[in-house]
Amino acid sequence: MFLIIQILTEIRQNHEYLQIILYFSCVGVYLLSGYDSSYITEIKGNLSSEIPFDDSLRFDVNFASWSLTGGWKPNFLVFVTKNACSSMKSILGNSWYSLTKAFNLPTTNCPLPKGNYISSGYDTTLFNDNNFSKVK
Repeated sequence: MFLIIQILTEIRQNHEYLQIILYFSCVGVYLLSGYDSSYITEIKGNLSSEIPFDDSLRFDVNFASWSLTGGWKPNFLVFVTKNACSSMKSILGNSWYSLTKAFNLPTTNCPLPKGNYISSGYDTTLFNDNNFSKVK
C-alpha cells in the first residue's frame, strides 16, 4: 500500500530551485513464518536543489487535514520561521541526523549543499526523537 504525498517547493532565486518530493510507504515486516500484522511506515523520495539549504531561506509549512465533511481543510498545522536550516536542525533534534543520513547528505551541518539526494527509506518512528513542543 502506498500513500503518495508530493511536496513541491520552489524558491525563485535567479531561476534556481529547491524541490522536495516525498511519499509514505507502508512496508510489511517479513518474518520466517510469513508477513506479520505489523507495518513500518517509511518516507521515500528525493531532495533536489540548485541552491544550498541555508539560513538565508524562510521555512513556511502549512499542513492540511481531511475534513469530516469531506475535502482538505488547510491550516491544520502552520509553521513559519526565518533561518530555515538552523531552525529545522534545532526543531528536528536528533532526528535531523538520522534524516540527513537516510538521504545520503554529505554533512549534518548547515548549510546543506545543493545537489540531488535520494532516500530508499526512512522509518518515520525516528521522528519521535525531536524537539517539537509536547502536548500534554
